[in-house]
This record gives sequence, structure tokens and C-alpha cells, in this order.
Amino acid sequence: MQPASVDFLIRRGDSEAPQVGLRTEEPATFQRGNLLASGDIARWTLTVGSEDRTKTSEPNGGLVQDTDDPGLFSYPLTPAETAALAAGSYPFRIHVVRSDGGEFTPLVGNFIVS
Repeated sequence: MQPASVDFLIRRGDSEAPQVGLRTEEPATFQRGNLLASGDIARWTLTVGSEDRTKTSEPNGGLVQDTDDPGLFSYPLTPAETAALAAGSYPFRIHVVRSDGGEFTPLVGNFIVS
């Protein structure tokens, strides 16, 4: 299965929090569920030059999980972090590690900085 793709527009010097929904959908009923089960970990990695900057869904891992909708995750960026990025495109990927050790990448894309 190929990962889905999305791009986020980021403005230098702004506080940003790109958000994604990690969900499943039953094709026959269109019923949605959370992609992450108990014990699973999401890793959202942004590549800046040759450096990978990873935030995770683990406690104090940096990803923010929505309290009302646990399928939503945000990658918060401070004004200092966005100001330090030159204008351009920075790839990211979201990788899920299952509690049983299985792994997959459901989403890839770019932070496009202007």
C-alpha cells in the first residue's frame, strides 16, 4: 500500500501546528476508527538538510494528540523554529510502529516554507 501524501504551507516566523488524522475507514460502511491502537507509536519526521527532526506520540515525545479526537495529531512549531527554516520544501513522513513490532508509513509530504 502506498502512503497518502499531503503538503503544508508554513510561514517563516509564525507559530504553526500542522495536523493530520491517523484513521482507518471501513469501505463498506464508511465507519472511521483510529489508526493507532493501544501501545502503538506514531513518529513524525521532518527532514531539514541532512538532519531528521522526529517528534513522537510517546509521552513527552513532542506530538500533540487531540484530547477530543485521539486520531488527530499535531506537529507544533515555534516561531523560532519556523524562522530558522529557509524558504523551500522540507519532506516529512509519518511512521507507525505497532505494539507487536510491525511498522508502516501511512503518510508522506512536505512542509513548504515561504
